[in-house]
Amino acid sequence: MTILEIENNLNTLVANFDKKTFIFDLLLAYGTPKSTIKILQGSDHDRLEAEGELVLGKKLFFKVADENLHVTIDALKTQKEEITKLVFDVLDEREKHSQKTLAQLYDPNKMPEGLQKAHHNLDMAIEQ
Repeated sequence: MTILEIENNLNTLVANFDKKTFIFDLLLAYGTPKSTIKILQGSDHDRLEAEGELVLGKKLFFKVADENLHVTIDALKTQKEEITKLVFDVLDEREKHSQKTLAQLYDPNKMPEGLQKAHHNLDMAIEQ
């Protein structure tokens, strides 16, 4: 999709503004596949992670901002930074056991305690 196509799509969106379908129209304007839009429109599964959020497969498509948009943006940046740090914690724990195969590392009965904890911390941060 070219910048000109996006611009034309956005002009059409503004000219035909509909509050109920705005987010879906906006996603279409930027080239989101129609099949994804249909899933978001027609299913409650994965649709609303929290009040005012539109989510599919852990990918945030839309979030209603608080009164202070900067606070919301800062919170999302902080969450991303925390998750990135926790991913590296998992990788660091795996590196401590580099002599083991992935099958050995992820055997539920033999998984190193540090790796279990690192994954747990990552899971908790993602679920927030």
